[in-house]
Amino acid sequence: MVQNSSCQELLQHCRIRSARSKRRMVYEDWEKKLLRLDRTTTNLYTQIRQLGYEKLDPPYQRGWKRSFILRNDTALGRQATFYQGILDKINTIAYSHRKDFKVKKRIHRKRVYVNNEQHLRQPDLNTFVKLKLTEKEAALFERVTSYCSHYKKMITRVKKRNHELESSLAELNRYITDRHLRPHIYKLTCSRGYQYWFENRKYEKSPLLNRSLSDILNQHYYQNEENEQS
Repeated sequence: MVQNSSCQELLQHCRIRSARSKRRMVYEDWEKKLLRLDRTTTNLYTQIRQLGYEKLDPPYQRGWKRSFILRNDTALGRQATFYQGILDKINTIAYSHRKDFKVKKRIHRKRVYVNNEQHLRQPDLNTFVKLKLTEKEAALFERVTSYCSHYKKMITRVKKRNHELESSLAELNRYITDRHLRPHIYKLTCSRGYQYWFENRKYEKSPLLNRSLSDILNQHYYQNEENEQS
């Protein structure tokens, strides 16, 4: 004991690290490297997300989109703004690569194209309250007549890309994935392990475990009697 204490005092006096301290120092340096990798990855994601869009000249078409519009007599009437406000709140938009908006469907073991019906929004009570319709609009809500209109879906802008940022990000992700560093990074940054919420379900104890069938039936019998008496 005296020799061990003297060795420890000598190590502390000479500032010589022990084997355990050296291993701990290497481990801490590795964790710091992981944190730097995580910060660099987050910074690259932020820069790519903030690149924004650039306008295309000329724009190109990618499929078709369809929505409801007002009738000609309603659109040219005095209350066009009123009805347009209602339609904007319940309108829907459908996208398709076909101009006729037909979809494939299997009928009698054959794939045929059928019409894809499109409807206005059918809000429930909570959604209807969120629409914030006035009393006048709510009274006419059921009477709105709508028609389909087909028009081209034009792409007017495209996401900007920086190949250097994307290459650096892909290289970092490849480095982290190949060495299985993602779980430890999550543990360092999110203060929790890398696991899914449903993994612990297999360890849940069943309430019927190690119980005989007679005990289970008696328990249900007495519970039913108590419910009938109450």
